[in-house]
Amino acid sequence: MNVKLIPISSLNVNPLNSDEYINALNDHECNKYLEIRFHPQTYDTVKEYIENLPDNVRFFKIVADIKKTSLDNDGKTKYLPGDRWVGNIKLGPINMWHKFAEIGILIFPAYWHKGYGSEAIKEVSNYAFNVLHLHKCFAGCIEDNINSIRAFKNAGFEEEYRIRSQYYINGSGHKDDVVLSKFNVNEATWR
Repeated sequence: MNVKLIPISSLNVNPLNSDEYINALNDHECNKYLEIRFHPQTYDTVKEYIENLPDNVRFFKIVADIKKTSLDNDGKTKYLPGDRWVGNIKLGPINMWHKFAEIGILIFPAYWHKGYGSEAIKEVSNYAFNVLHLHKCFAGCIEDNINSIRAFKNAGFEEEYRIRSQYYINGSGHKDDVVLSKFNVNEATWR
């Protein structure tokens, strides 16, 4: 599986001008564990978010090389390689003093259960450890978000602790925040 991360900043926010992206941000199944679920999202709100990202946050578009299937004139399936935008991933805020950062991810529903989330988490972790020389990356997932927890575990993260009854989920009551982390095993100070 080939996943690439393309940096997004206030200088190149136009790649986010996509109906698929805005629809995913407003889709209840896609955003039910994200804080954005409380406010309708538009191209303008996304643009404002990107333009106001602090310097200690890196935001990436996740692109996967997916073989698209189609039928040729004889009715036979043919496979065409091509890059597809499958979601976004955020690294930050990045604390360079203590050398840690949080990771947040959104995969479009059409690409769930295909491993793209785990691959993107691995890529952004490698960037954090090998380029930024961080000591630790972590993520918080609402306990019911089994797919996200699984994606982080498949990327080498381990459950570090839980914050009990942290988030209120409509119809389900308060849920734990499961905090998963991964340490930079390449650094000289690893215990």
